[in-house]
Amino acid sequence: MPRCATSRARKARRDRTPRPRRLARDATLKSIARLGIRPRLLLALPTFVLLVVATGTVFYLTSLVDLRLGSMVENGRLIAQQVIRQVDTAASVAPAQRSLATTIQRDRALTNLLGSYTAFSPFVLSVAVTDPDGKVLAHSTPAFVGEKAAPTPTPTRS
Repeated sequence: MPRCATSRARKARRDRTPRPRRLARDATLKSIARLGIRPRLLLALPTFVLLVVATGTVFYLTSLVDLRLGSMVENGRLIAQQVIRQVDTAASVAPAQRSLATTIQRDRALTNLLGSYTAFSPFVLSVAVTDPDGKVLAHSTPAFVGEKAAPTPTPTRS
């Protein structure tokens, strides 16, 4: 039995001795508790202002990115519409015996249009017109005409 009493006494002493981490936290809380209302407000106000400014900055940057991505998508749609219109125009003025693929490959206006998109739009890397099999009929880089295009994922709306 004396052993139990000794171990209880040791445990009681361990519980009473403050841990270093608890001491630092308690000391900080006690020093803040000793302050009056004005110093506490002087500490709380800059913290609150910093929180509000950080939240506002996050919202501003989020809206800026959203606006930028939205304009990129809209520019992509406009480019696609212009390319489709140019292909339709080239097909309508081409001789009847010429195939659509040959007409598109020989259309200088379409080639110039595709090249101008990559030259003047910072977000467009390349523009291509392909047939259903993936063969490139017109490209912003003329060296790719006639090659097989890499498959692109089908866009989905969520």
